[in-house]
Amino acid sequence: MTNPALAAGLADVLTEHLGRPVEVGGLTRLSGGSSHETWGLVATTGDGAVTAPLVLRRDFDRGMLDTDVRAEYELLTTLHDVGLPVPRPWLCVTEDSPLDLPFMIMERVAGTDLRKDLARPGHGRDLPALARQAIELQARIHAVDPAELPGLDPRWGPQRELARWSAVIADAEPVPDPLLVAALAWLGTHLPDPPAPAPCLVHGDFKANNLLITPAAELVVIDWELSHLGDPIEDLAWTMLWRTDWDIVGGLHTREAYVRTYSDLTCRQVGAEALRFWRILALVKLWAMFLTGTAGEAPRPTLLLMGRAGIWIADQLAQELAPVVVGMSGGTR
Repeated sequence: MTNPALAAGLADVLTEHLGRPVEVGGLTRLSGGSSHETWGLVATTGDGAVTAPLVLRRDFDRGMLDTDVRAEYELLTTLHDVGLPVPRPWLCVTEDSPLDLPFMIMERVAGTDLRKDLARPGHGRDLPALARQAIELQARIHAVDPAELPGLDPRWGPQRELARWSAVIADAEPVPDPLLVAALAWLGTHLPDPPAPAPCLVHGDFKANNLLITPAAELVVIDWELSHLGDPIEDLAWTMLWRTDWDIVGGLHTREAYVRTYSDLTCRQVGAEALRFWRILALVKLWAMFLTGTAGEAPRPTLLLMGRAGIWIADQLAQELAPVVVGMSGGTR
């Protein structure tokens, strides 16, 4: 799928950015993306001196999430500068966009998303090494000094996350499913203690298909639009949602080994009750995202298809809530 008008607009944008004529070739819509359109392209200067594989991320008219492309761009810039393996950002335009919608352009990393790579028969990967690398990378994200991230909202905590996703659900579905009502009620009375000693950078969507594996078998983290300050256990709980044979949990680690390895590596205690809170909130968050994507008039077919995952989410949420229903009704917790 190509788009001549978009290619022409990109050529103008990059010509202005680089200060020399640029030709755009190979413009191709990439798979995935619920909050942004994602396109791959190659930019070549008129004299052939510079050829760069790039990625365009452009807002949808209406996506699954209300995200801030400028905040994501500034975060990527900071993380690249401090040495985290992320794509190098090139430029970002949010006001008076020549591409009609807010966008950013970044380098295109050579590699494949980890989930697709592990699904290849006979991939020949060193799974123990990849398992260790994935957790080390997640720990490095959590170790970034929040003082280096002035662009992130300083407000944080489980109560704020619960309020955020409760509001999303209320906007998308004024009379929510009884399971969601029960989950929100339980979460509201089981807020975990804040992490010690301080909040950390939470990726918010750390999973195998948001990790690129390069030809050198190194991992690069993409898709930072859900990042915020928070509890690192929130990130663990979200990662644990995805547990096929090609995911970090299920493919590279058992659930127990994942938590144990992270705890040993970081010296952070991962309490069972805190993990349960964040697991339930992760399911609520995912359901809220799907509700948002399928609400309104003429949602995109991709989002409608993804919305069918609500059946699975409801089943998982029922399983998580079953052990605590007795406690909610006055029995032993």
